[in-house]
Amino acid sequence: MTARADFLTRLARLPSTDYFDAFFAESVEHGGRFELGASKTIELHDVSVNHATTEGAMIAWVRAARAKEMEPDLIWAEVILKDPQAFGCERRKAARLILIHCRDAALRIMAQAELGRLSGEAS
Repeated sequence: MTARADFLTRLARLPSTDYFDAFFAESVEHGGRFELGASKTIELHDVSVNHATTEGAMIAWVRAARAKEMEPDLIWAEVILKDPQAFGCERRKAARLILIHCRDAALRIMAQAELGRLSGEAS
């Protein structure tokens, strides 16, 4: 598990009122940046965000970090979805993964169509 994934897991167990302390401690322990000037900046575990508010910066960091953690899975899903030789169960899993985590509209349309096609085959 990466340090980023480990931190996301720890954050998920905390109430949002404890996020500030968690981000501050994680930044100190791992050489990150947690600046609260005019523009709130968090640079931690290869994820960098800026926001007008501290809470907004922490939320933006969590979203960006989750997206970065999903990148390898989404790459796999796109390859599987575009491979005509992939098994139906793999294609179904890939399509669902894309629909849940991907923001690319064209890929989402392709995934939705594939799920529809696979459902039609089952009947």
